[in-house]
Amino acid sequence: MSAEFRIFHGPARGATGLQIAFLIGAALALGYVADHFVFRQWEWLRGSGIPAARLTAMMALGTSLLTIAAIRRTCRELLATPVPLARSWELASAGVLLFAIAFAVLAILALSIWIPGSEPALARRMGEQLTSLEHWLPRVSLDVSQQVVVATLAAAVIEDIVFLGMLYPAWALQWGWMRGAAATSAAWALTHPDMLTQFAGAMVLICLLRRTGSLRACIVAHAAYNLLVSHAFLGRFLLPVNRGTGEIGVWDAHLVCLALVMPALLACLWMARDEDALLPMDSVEANRRR
Repeated sequence: MSAEFRIFHGPARGATGLQIAFLIGAALALGYVADHFVFRQWEWLRGSGIPAARLTAMMALGTSLLTIAAIRRTCRELLATPVPLARSWELASAGVLLFAIAFAVLAILALSIWIPGSEPALARRMGEQLTSLEHWLPRVSLDVSQQVVVATLAAAVIEDIVFLGMLYPAWALQWGWMRGAAATSAAWALTHPDMLTQFAGAMVLICLLRRTGSLRACIVAHAAYNLLVSHAFLGRFLLPVNRGTGEIGVWDAHLVCLALVMPALLACLWMARDEDALLPMDSVEANRRR
């Protein structure tokens, strides 16, 4: 019996991965239509850089989770298992790794520009591509409570329930955990602009899910990451202060993270390969009854 069946035996039945992926695609399509035909008519929103389409898709998915009785029951089942205390260190490690991945991906971006074009190309690209991002992030960060709602509830809870709690087990039961994890992470990444960061992050969360048997652990790690990388908290430090010089030396911290993240990801996948690392089914059932 697979790990995914032992943990998600209730929620995994009744819906195929294709059906769940269709639900996600429909929400994204709704977000695109709303952004293209409604939100772009608002001049202040059009120039702000706020991802209105993605926020609309999250609202649509969240509405489905709350209003459809069968899905609401599934959500309760998925969230019933607490984080095992013995695995708390893995939750903390996953949170740190997610944050390090953000630095590592920026290092890849910097290297991909610096190697072929040297310092002038890196300085120019850093100035061109990140200007709009820097303009709207401080504006959003004026209301920290709004960021908490968006980052914690919309992104962490809704995404983790839909992708990790529903889509991943359906595909893992069909294709095996590694291919299911890769497919789920790819689908997750396609819904974000920073696809490489999100693909690696989703793989880490799936490994955490297999190691702890608790979707709550993934939500906590995901929410903590979202808050840390927001501009109101540590997001302003993701990019080097002197990046406009084009010197690769100002990216030392990012390059160190890149060197550390690659073996850490391999170790994460290696540890998650063994189903015996998960809680026994009896323990999972006992936790759900609490």
